[in-house]
Amino acid sequence: VTPAHDPNDYEMGKRHDLEFINILHPDATLNENAGKYAGLSVKDARKRVVEDMDAAGLLEKIEPHAHAVGHCYRSGCVVEPFISKQWFVKMRPLADPALAAVREGRTNFIPPNWDKTYNQWLDNVRDWCISRQLWWGHRIPVWFCDDCGHEICEIENEPQQCPKCNGSHLTQDPDVLDTWFSSALWPFSTLGWPEQTPELAKYYPTSVLVTAHDIIFFWVARMMMMGIKFMGDVPFAEVYITPLIMAEGGGKMSKSKGNAVDPLVLIAEHGADAVRLSLCSHAARTRTVNYSAKRFEAYRNFTNKLWNAARFVLMNTEDLSPEDFAAGVEASDLKLEDRWIRSQLNAAAAAAIDAHDRYEFDAALTALYDFTWKQYCDWYVELVKPRLYAAQKGEMDDETRASRTTAQVVLVSALETVLRLLHPIAPFITEEIWQTIRERYGSASAGAANPASASLAAASIMIAPWPQIVDAGAPDTEADDDLALLQQAVYMVRNIRGEMNVPPGMKTDVEIVSARADRLGKLRSCEALMTSLLNVTELRILDAPTEIKFASTAVHEEMTVRVPLPDELRSAESARLGKEIARIEGVITGIGKKLGNEKFTARAPADVVERERTRLATNQSDLERLRAKRDELA
Repeated sequence: VTPAHDPNDYEMGKRHDLEFINILHPDATLNENAGKYAGLSVKDARKRVVEDMDAAGLLEKIEPHAHAVGHCYRSGCVVEPFISKQWFVKMRPLADPALAAVREGRTNFIPPNWDKTYNQWLDNVRDWCISRQLWWGHRIPVWFCDDCGHEICEIENEPQQCPKCNGSHLTQDPDVLDTWFSSALWPFSTLGWPEQTPELAKYYPTSVLVTAHDIIFFWVARMMMMGIKFMGDVPFAEVYITPLIMAEGGGKMSKSKGNAVDPLVLIAEHGADAVRLSLCSHAARTRTVNYSAKRFEAYRNFTNKLWNAARFVLMNTEDLSPEDFAAGVEASDLKLEDRWIRSQLNAAAAAAIDAHDRYEFDAALTALYDFTWKQYCDWYVELVKPRLYAAQKGEMDDETRASRTTAQVVLVSALETVLRLLHPIAPFITEEIWQTIRERYGSASAGAANPASASLAAASIMIAPWPQIVDAGAPDTEADDDLALLQQAVYMVRNIRGEMNVPPGMKTDVEIVSARADRLGKLRSCEALMTSLLNVTELRILDAPTEIKFASTAVHEEMTVRVPLPDELRSAESARLGKEIARIEGVITGIGKKLGNEKFTARAPADVVERERTRLATNQSDLERLRAKRDELA
């Protein structure tokens, strides 16, 4: 048992009052307690001991033995523990107030489960060794009198003589403070403390600390203890814990391992906004996430998409006056697609703001990403192109001109609003685009009825008002449902053309059939929009199918889409129908097993059981239609 050279033996030695015998000098050579081995290094002494045991006939055998030995990560040398005199901080008086602050809710962890890590460490905390034998850091402000051994602590000025013996031979302790001791002072030492500065009064306590879980006890707990001790209050109201981003090949990123990623390299390759967006997408509520280079490529593509969409909008709204933009639009002037995009923007904004409030930044980004790319760029921009291009075709009567202006106002308003929502995550591209919008429309922003115009009164998007949710994010259900039906029909036509390898430039007839009168009405009201999105010679919306020699068919919830195709595509269509029939048969089998399970039908809510029965009936109906079509082809 070596209490002076092993942490476990040290604890055992204290319990049993053992003698603490140190056999090492500070330079890791053996001291006089090692007898005839004094002056040797540990490595050389071990060899000598083995040789002497062998010479004395005490050595039976030598065999390899694998065990864990601590090594210095800088020099690679074995770390040899030995007992020495150090400076300590008594922790219990500091830990108890810090524990109480979290348990009383004055500081909260997000996610809340991390307070267990914090509480467990402080409940079992030991006194803290704060002295380090390093060449950098805050030097411990203690001097020793070489004449009488008296210790002198002086904060402001270096002492010139010993207050006990008046001796002038003083030596400062060579140790420096533990890095975490200095870091624990960060919330107030950076603000002028111990002076009562205006900055200290304004910024202490702070709102939120953002950090990773691996330094909750190294840093978070120590800042809490120091803040309460010296400032009388907690240093922050909330602690947001992020996951650790693990290296692409696995393991924690580390400079010493050489697997860390240089953010400047990523920024040079993808752009600062793309890097920020990618990191935000990693902010899930998990302990770790795996680094993926493909994420940075995806969000670089997203910033390109946003930039190109903004260029398109600005190019097609050059004739929209600041006054017309500031006036906004009346609800009665909105077309179906205008109502839909406003409803979708409201929903995305509500989801993003709620996610921000809950520190779920990945969810906030997902809501804005999906709206910007999928709803705004992929659908709304395409849906309003006929209205924007009316001037080029010479179709500008008063009604057409008013419709075009409405589309322009909605296009710019939605773009300006989503820029403000994206700004905290992607500040550079959003500021650049927003300033261009402000330059064009800011002159009429004072008192504007259009909130998107009113926000342009600010000098920067950074200080523009945060978007407000209209009617608490209430959706325009009718517009959402009608556009969803249009989108489904368009998806089905495009899927058929894609699966049948119809050349993009080839026009085809399209027939949409549904026996439901309500759906027919909605589809017919969207006929012009669908025609603008599909490369068709004729679009027919009917309550019963017509006689077509050969058409590729898709079915979805009592809506059948038929695309007449050349005879040479018959075999390909037959194979596609076989796959679709097999898919629906699998769905029917799954639902049948669920409904055949007595536990499910007995325990599940009645509406859930009924919904499954409706799904079964719908899929069975779709299966019959597809089988009939396959038989027709055969």
